[in-house]
Amino acid sequence: MKFIANDLVVYRTSGVCRIAEIKNCDFGGKQREYYILRPIHDEKSVIFVPVDSPLSDKMNRLLTKTEVDKIIDSSIPEKPFDWIENDRERTAKIKEVASSGDRKRITRMIKTLRLRRKALSACGKKLRVTDEAALTSAEKVLYDEFAYALGIERDEVTSYIEAKKAAAERSEERR
Repeated sequence: MKFIANDLVVYRTSGVCRIAEIKNCDFGGKQREYYILRPIHDEKSVIFVPVDSPLSDKMNRLLTKTEVDKIIDSSIPEKPFDWIENDRERTAKIKEVASSGDRKRITRMIKTLRLRRKALSACGKKLRVTDEAALTSAEKVLYDEFAYALGIERDEVTSYIEAKKAAAERSEERR
């Protein structure tokens, strides 16, 4: 997908970024065209992404409010992923889902990790550090995008999702 200057994109673990410009740069004696990204929550940071590199495939256009609502609505009744007991297999699966850019799968992964954390908490235990870090990272990127699309603050996204979930449950009870 080709982007232009001032487009908003989601890039890997950096969250929502604005393409400040697209220009030729010389790094290590090789001239290439780069997307120059500035994360919206950290305007001092600059990310250089070669236009002709697989890294540019990790840039996704920003979702609209309608698309965000559709993802949230469809994820409410959806079951979480089955828990993978093997740490290595689970970590590999989490990395694969997180890097997929598929917001629906990422939402499902977040749901899985949150439910696991809740179940462990009831037993006086905690998520493994790697699982907690993956959850935090996935929430940051996804909730940054959701917040931007919804016109709310990032810390309001969970409440927004919970309100939609409660409304769906009330609707289901009336049936």
